[in-house]
Amino acid sequence: MPPVWMVAEMMLFGQLSRWYSSLADCSLRNRIAVPLGLTETVLVPFVRHLVDVRNICAHHGRL
Repeated sequence: MPPVWMVAEMMLFGQLSRWYSSLADCSLRNRIAVPLGLTETVLVPFVRHLVDVRNICAHHGRL
């Protein structure tokens, strides 16, 4: 099995967002969020919003 960082580099941004938000272990999500200065309760919706904004811009939508 490849390391998680290698798999994450191959994921699309939306896939990475869904993977992070679907992690069952809340403490694992917090361990990912803390170095960013956030909690997992903030990071999950923030990343989802980034995905939405990216998709709107990429597909020439109105933002």
